[in-house]
Amino acid sequence: LSTLFNSNDPNLADSLVRLFAVLFGFGAIGVINTLLFVSSFLSLLSKSKTASTAVGYAVFKKSLKR
Repeated sequence: LSTLFNSNDPNLADSLVRLFAVLFGFGAIGVINTLLFVSSFLSLLSKSKTASTAVGYAVFKKSLKR
């Protein structure tokens, strides 16, 4: 965005165009942050499910030996 605002394009002098450019930039960062958060949350759930399955299997196996 900084290179966009430093260019000598007369169309960017309009404050409405600058406003939408800033909103688009922050919106894109927000979307990326949201996707990263969802990805990390799903990864955490996947790891938790795998760990709980392994623990459950070990407990079940010990109960069968008794």
